Amino acid sequence: MCALPVMKDVAVAGVTDQLAAASMMDEDNIVLSTLADLSHQVYSHVLCKTAEELVANVPIPDTDSHTKNLLFKDKKHGMFLIVLATKSHLDTKALGTMLGLAGKVNLRLADEATLDASLGVKPGCVGPLCIVNDKDQQIKIVLDEALMNVENVHFHPLRNDMSVIMEPNDLKDYIIKTGHEVTMLEFGMANDAATPAPASGAATKPPKPAPAPKAAKKVDPNKR
Repeated sequence: MCALPVMKDVAVAGVTDQLAAASMMDEDNIVLSTLADLSHQVYSHVLCKTAEELVANVPIPDTDSHTKNLLFKDKKHGMFLIVLATKSHLDTKALGTMLGLAGKVNLRLADEATLDASLGVKPGCVGPLCIVNDKDQQIKIVLDEALMNVENVHFHPLRNDMSVIMEPNDLKDYIIKTGHEVTMLEFGMANDAATPAPASGAATKPPKPAPAPKAAKKVDPNKR
């Protein structure tokens, strides 16, 4: 049975009363069984298949963050589990460069069969804790730097009607405990991606001056 948290209580709108019940309702969950030595909380909530649904239906404090979790696969470079803050933006075209991958890169989202075989999880239930099912450390896990700047991180424990709350450093400790190294990347905010800044050193054209106002046309009062 999953131990109750030793961390301070976190107010989650509409689900706070379900903290204790959630921790006892899934005794066979391998993820929850590995958290006993780490400070955490577990709560149940409405089923959410996407990060967008979580943000809309499971309000949490502004100091916390839900996560968006994506497993990418490349034939040459292997698999990467990307764990993002929901407010961050992932540029999939730039991901290979950010990861330092050399040569041809063709990162694609893993399909349902790959998720099940590699992480023992179904689509919509992926989270950083499912890395425990990667027994041979075939998957590289990448955490968003933005997650290190929040008080608590929320993510699914192999099922998408429950979430675990952990402090960022405790999440890193959990991943290391599974035998995986943690890669940290800065992805940037979604709003920043909408209006990208010019590359460093790039020349920028000065704004065109506003056209001078036309002089008022004189009218000869003697000419009607």
